[in-house]
Amino acid sequence: MSRNIKVKGVGKLNLRPDTMSVSLKNTNTLEKYEDAVAKSTYDVGEIRNCITKAGLEAKDLKTSSFKIDAAYESYYDKEKNYKSRFVGYKYIHNLHIEFPIDNKVLGKLLYELSKSEVELEFSISYTVEDKEKANKELLKLAILDAKENAELFCDALGNKLGQVSEINYSWSELDIYTYPIKDSLNIQASKMSKSLDIDIEPEDISISDSVTVIWDIL
Repeated sequence: MSRNIKVKGVGKLNLRPDTMSVSLKNTNTLEKYEDAVAKSTYDVGEIRNCITKAGLEAKDLKTSSFKIDAAYESYYDKEKNYKSRFVGYKYIHNLHIEFPIDNKVLGKLLYELSKSEVELEFSISYTVEDKEKANKELLKLAILDAKENAELFCDALGNKLGQVSEINYSWSELDIYTYPIKDSLNIQASKMSKSLDIDIEPEDISISDSVTVIWDIL
């Protein structure tokens, strides 16, 4: 009868962010569907122009999600009955752009966006450029932790650790981002120079992951 030991290992990392991610939410409601599509397309063009003026590459602007739905508003009729009525088509376009951490570039980008007529909400978060490297290092640490714990158990019981018989790992993508800073772009750009004075120092990103390994016991 084979004997084995099952141990869970945990890896932990503190990462210094080197990349900022600016997420933008563009939304509006228009009476006709085709007008909603056209306005959304126009808004994206304006956002790309702002990105270019800030010294970034417009092609780096990516869409996270996009949808257009019929919009309704609630109201009370003359008899005080609660009803809803169609008001048009609402589009919601979520976009984001990532670039190396630079508060001056961020200030220029937010300034240009605030000057445009596009209605936007934004959030800023921080990450690392090489996410795959961080994930691999984290997995390595988790496996080493599992092995160290397994050896500790075997030494205490007077046994030896054999070959690995099974590894269980979720292989899910980790969310390597700081908590987002959110706001709306309702700044009066006419009262400013050509940039916003921004001084943000991101905190380190703490991530962890786990793996379960089964070894034979000799």
